[in-house]
Amino acid sequence: MKKDTIDKLIGRIDHIKEEDLQRFFVKLAEQQGFFQQVFEAIQEGLILLDSKGKILFVNQAALKLLDKERGQITPEDFCIFLGRDCTWDTIQQSRTAVSRDVEIFYPEHKFLNIFISPIGGRNQGHLILIRDETPRQKKNAENIEAERLNALTLLAAGVAHEIGNPLNSIGLHLQLLARKAKQLPAEYRTDMEELLKTAESETTRLDVILKQFLQAIRPTKPIREPHNIETIIMEVLKLLEPEIRQRGIQINTDLQPS
Repeated sequence: MKKDTIDKLIGRIDHIKEEDLQRFFVKLAEQQGFFQQVFEAIQEGLILLDSKGKILFVNQAALKLLDKERGQITPEDFCIFLGRDCTWDTIQQSRTAVSRDVEIFYPEHKFLNIFISPIGGRNQGHLILIRDETPRQKKNAENIEAERLNALTLLAAGVAHEIGNPLNSIGLHLQLLARKAKQLPAEYRTDMEELLKTAESETTRLDVILKQFLQAIRPTKPIREPHNIETIIMEVLKLLEPEIRQRGIQINTDLQPS
């Protein structure tokens, strides 16, 4: 029912018949019930306050977002969201709408948008809308993470390319040196071939590390296979042998075949 119609009826209330007045109030109650159903169906929290800060209406969405029971919400609850310097008196004196994005941690970690707007004329009240921005914030965080992962993938691919090329060149030259080593006298050939074999093994290992590095940023299901731990230990000791010898360290192994 339009406000002009209501004002006219109030002005002529002394001249309206009792049955007409009854029909008017019934219709008004029906409309109020209809709008209450509409407000309860809205997903955003909706709170209506009069000029003195008294809450006239609050829907279920607002109660859920604020984790409050009906009758527990006060104007001071919204002043906390708007900052320490904000009081309900300053909100009442302001004739402009206020919007704030806030982060709360209790009872749940959420991101809320609080919108407070004055309504009415001389007896100014306020309409407060509370919107849950948590899904949007999560979506933004997921998009940022996806962009970071994409940038990391491109960087890793570039690094792998820059390292892979010289690594391939080193492997090729080690093969050439291995051929040259076969022409050396026997007393030198054995030691040289052993050193070259270790170097070739390490270049192969570096190549595997590069591939694993790329796989790490492009997650795949790991392939697990049984290995002989004795073989792995002996390979590590062989790799570290020159450094161990330089430091004057002697290592004795006593490994069980099983």
